[in-house]
Amino acid sequence: MWNNVRSGLLSGIVFAVAMSVAVFAAVGADTPPIVPALAASLTLAVLGGAFNMGSPYSDLDLTSGWLIRWVSTFTSVLGALALLSQIAPTKVQFVCEPLVPWGISIVVFGAFFSVWMAASISLRTANSSMHWLIPIMLSWIAPYYGFFHAPWFLAQSVVVPCSGRPITQCLISAVAMIVAALAGKRVADWMYAVGGN
Repeated sequence: MWNNVRSGLLSGIVFAVAMSVAVFAAVGADTPPIVPALAASLTLAVLGGAFNMGSPYSDLDLTSGWLIRWVSTFTSVLGALALLSQIAPTKVQFVCEPLVPWGISIVVFGAFFSVWMAASISLRTANSSMHWLIPIMLSWIAPYYGFFHAPWFLAQSVVVPCSGRPITQCLISAVAMIVAALAGKRVADWMYAVGGN
């Protein structure tokens, strides 16, 4: 149990550090939205690889360990982002960038695609760190949606509410992300089995 708690806390802290770097990269109102997004994505990938963390898109097995890990991730992100929003209240609003479209379909597809890619990578090369390229690949949109990881997205949505994104839609989106992630993993397993390994 404590390994799951520790892994969830580390996941949440790495996400919070990535978002902190993005907040301080958004230096002015004229900063292009890609700058903080790319800063967050690169930080997440570098720290995740450096700490040899498992992919946030893996280990979707609906067990008590998975639930403990995700609850501790959500809790640590919630606390860290609440602290960050007190330190830089206006800059943390970069996640509400009006140029980035909001839609539940974007969140669902992003979760499906991220997990499908991570599962496909891990099926072919079990101990690869290639899954940390997924946030970089999706850096133009992923940071605005919690990198399509349900606990990160939900904590981000609670701490930094955006106009046009009611909390009920964010809750529904988080549940839909879990379902889409499970579907992405199953599709990757099926494609691997059908493809003859």
